[in-house]
Amino acid sequence: MNLYGGCSTQRAWLSRYLRLPPATTVFSRLIGHAPLQLRDLTQGAAVSGPFQKRVLAGVTAVVLSSAVKGGVGKSTVAVGLASALQQGLGLRCGILDADIYGPSVLHLLRASVTQASRDRNPKTSRPLVPLVTESGLKVFGLAALQKRATEALVWRGPVATRAVQQLLFDVDWAPLDILVVDTPPGTGDVLLTLAQQLKVQGAILVTTPPQLVEVQVRRGLEALARLSIPVLGIVENMAYVECSRCQHKEEVFGAPEQRAAALAQAASVQVLAHLPLNKTLCEAADQGRMAQDTAVQTMFSDLAVQVATLLGFPV
Repeated sequence: MNLYGGCSTQRAWLSRYLRLPPATTVFSRLIGHAPLQLRDLTQGAAVSGPFQKRVLAGVTAVVLSSAVKGGVGKSTVAVGLASALQQGLGLRCGILDADIYGPSVLHLLRASVTQASRDRNPKTSRPLVPLVTESGLKVFGLAALQKRATEALVWRGPVATRAVQQLLFDVDWAPLDILVVDTPPGTGDVLLTLAQQLKVQGAILVTTPPQLVEVQVRRGLEALARLSIPVLGIVENMAYVECSRCQHKEEVFGAPEQRAAALAQAASVQVLAHLPLNKTLCEAADQGRMAQDTAVQTMFSDLAVQVATLLGFPV
């Protein structure tokens, strides 16, 4: 099944809603304002001001999968969490790939998608309909509208933020218990847009042992706090290496429990899960089978239970 390209309605949407004035006009508007000093920016001027946060109709809770840096497996955790919530706990879940410049959610789930993008539901005013996996997990992102998987999006910030707005509010997500949003790494335009315009129930901060140090974690936690996003906890990905033959755990970076205790004391945040680096997970991700592999579901089951409990869902 060709998952890329979308239907005629969705291609028209992409052309209509992502159209911006010429770059010179946008630039002149930007430089027309009094310049902000770096000191103002570091003291929070960039995120100040009143914002009208919206609630996604028919969606009970929104959870962000975030990371201070890229390459930590944030998208893998987002997909694994959403799949475990859907299949393991029976919750109605969806996943939005908001990583505009590096989307990978559709790639991780491509083998399980059974319903491709189609024209809008006539019963709603939203023009976009998400893809659906075998288990009923709703999936969407700009990758579903691109002509090919390797197509690069060379966009400025205003275009990316407008795209995120439309992916949130023009997609027929309902009904969902939990929508997991895979955010870009860092604290740039997209995360700021999500925080300003969407009511978010919580975020998980994904990291790896070499980065699981007080400075990095505090930076991510401070960013989420300044954006008024509750932090559910931290997920330590690739915490140890697991042998595919004997399942021996090689704790290359030391005991995960000791790191978790030190982190809890230093940053007052709990570590929700220590996920392994193993062959099963890597192969499932590479082959797009993350929603089909029962072993992968087992890896994320404890994390799913904790997240659901923190959000107030019965487990």
